[in-house]
Amino acid sequence: MPASLRLPWRPLELLDAEQLERIHLASLQILEEIGIDFQDPEALGLWQAAGADVDWGAQRVRLDRGLVLDLVAQAPRSFTWRARNPVHDVLLGPGVAAFGPCGGMAYVLDHTQTRRPGTLGDYEDLIRVAQASPALHFAAWEQVAALDVPLSARHLQRLRAALTLSDKPLMESAHGRIITADCLELCRLVFGDLEGQPPVIGDVINVSSPLRFDARMLGGLLTYARAGQVTYITPFILAGAMSPVTMAAALAQQNAEALAGVALTQLARPGAPVLMGGFTSNLDLRSGTPALGTPEGAWAVLAGAQLARRYGLPFRGNGGLTSSKTLDAQAAAETHWSLWPSLLGHSALIMHTAGWIDGGLTVSLDKFAFDLGQLEAFTTTLQGPAAPRAVRYPDSADWAARLATFEAPPMDPGLREAIDAFILRRSAELADVDLYA
Repeated sequence: MPASLRLPWRPLELLDAEQLERIHLASLQILEEIGIDFQDPEALGLWQAAGADVDWGAQRVRLDRGLVLDLVAQAPRSFTWRARNPVHDVLLGPGVAAFGPCGGMAYVLDHTQTRRPGTLGDYEDLIRVAQASPALHFAAWEQVAALDVPLSARHLQRLRAALTLSDKPLMESAHGRIITADCLELCRLVFGDLEGQPPVIGDVINVSSPLRFDARMLGGLLTYARAGQVTYITPFILAGAMSPVTMAAALAQQNAEALAGVALTQLARPGAPVLMGGFTSNLDLRSGTPALGTPEGAWAVLAGAQLARRYGLPFRGNGGLTSSKTLDAQAAAETHWSLWPSLLGHSALIMHTAGWIDGGLTVSLDKFAFDLGQLEAFTTTLQGPAAPRAVRYPDSADWAARLATFEAPPMDPGLREAIDAFILRRSAELADVDLYA
C-alpha cells in the first residue's frame, strides 16, 4: 500500500460555483486572446501540429479552449510514484497527501546560527535526516545547492547521493534536456526499463510568470513527460509584481499558465503523469519582497486545488513557507499558515514542508528538525486517535547523533559501481559544457 497520508475530511472549497466558473472562463480567455510564450522550437512545433495559433517570431501561442481542455482531460487523475523500496511508493491523487522537503536553497543556517554557502556534505546530511524521518515521503529535492561542486556535475552528485542514501521516491531537477536525460539514464540503471511502468522520477516546471515558459523548463518538461515521468506545473506569482494585484486576477493567470503546461505534457505523451501546481502569494508593497504565510497565499492554494479538482488533476501545494530569517514565532506561524491550507484544500503533493526560511534562500537545520516534529504531529492528527503516537524526531541537540547512527538503505555493490562509473564518465564529458546555455 503506498505511503501517502489519507485525508479524513472533505476538501475545503473557498470558491462558490459561480466564482469557480468565472476564474475558469477568465483563464480560457487569457489563453485564447493573449496567449502564452513557449521559448523552445520543439514546443512551438508541437503546438502548431496540434492546430494552435503559433507566432514563431514572438514565440507566442494562442490556445483554443477546446484544444486545451481536451488535452488536459488525457492526464491521469491519480498515479503511483515508485520508490527504490516499494514500501515507500507514494500515491498521488484524490483524498491523499504526501510531504516533500524544501528545495532550491543556496545557503545553510547551521546549528551555530552561521549562514554559509551550501555544500555537497550539507546536502547529503539533509538527505540522511529526511530518509530516516517517517514524516517525509520524499528525501531528496536539492534541499541546498552543492556550491562546492562544479556546476556541470552538480546534478550528477545530487543523484548519486539521492540514490545511495535514500530509497524513497526520487526528485531531481528538470533543467533542460541534458540534465533530465542523465537522470533518466541513471534511473534505467537502477529501475530497469521505464517504459510502461509507473514513474520513478520527476520535478517542478516553473512558469516564468507572467505567461512564459522558458527554454530550460520546456526542455525538462518535454524530456520527462515523453519518458512517462512526473512534472508538476507551477506558476510562481507574486500579485502586484508578476500579475495584477487582485487575487482573482492572479488566480486566473495562475490557472491559465498551469493549464497550458499540463496540456503540453499531454502533447508530448498522452497520459503522462502531471500535477497542476501553484505558488501564488502577495507582494510586500513596503519592501518589494515575497510575503509568505499570508491569507492571500492561503486563498491561492485553496482556490488552486479547487480548480485542479474541476479538471480532475492532482494538485501540488506548499507548506513550511516563511520570510523569517531564523526559527522564531514568525517562522512557526507562517509555516502553519502555508501548511494547513494545503492540507485542507487536499493538495496531493505538498513541497517545502521542512527547513525553509529566509524567503527560500536558506535552509535552517534547526527549522528542518522543528518542521519534522510538526509534520509528525500532523500525521498523527490525520490518522486519528487510534493511531500510535509518532516519536518526536529529531531536534538540534541530537542531530549529530542521528547522523552518526544513520545506515544507508541496502544497495547491490554492482549497482553502486555502475552508478559511480556513470557519474565519473558523465562528469568528464560535461566538464566544459554549459548546461544552461
